[in-house]
Amino acid sequence: MADSPRFNKQTFQEWRHHPLTGVFLQLLRDQRADLMEAWGQGQDLDLRHQTKALLWGELADLAWSDYCSYYEIEETESGAE
Repeated sequence: MADSPRFNKQTFQEWRHHPLTGVFLQLLRDQRADLMEAWGQGQDLDLRHQTKALLWGELADLAWSDYCSYYEIEETESGAE
């Protein structure tokens, strides 16, 4: 496992709510929605597109708790409340 980068809850929230981040996350949500709609309508999506549909949703919904879980840090550490 990689060492935790210098990041805390406050900087995570700043990144998460930055307007440019919002544009990027909306792109992920929109593309995921299109893929899921196509998949739901029976289109045969290759493994690459199926994986994108699943992962883009996870990335778009990334939370501080996900970051803490991956780096095995307490949510109360690094500036968390």
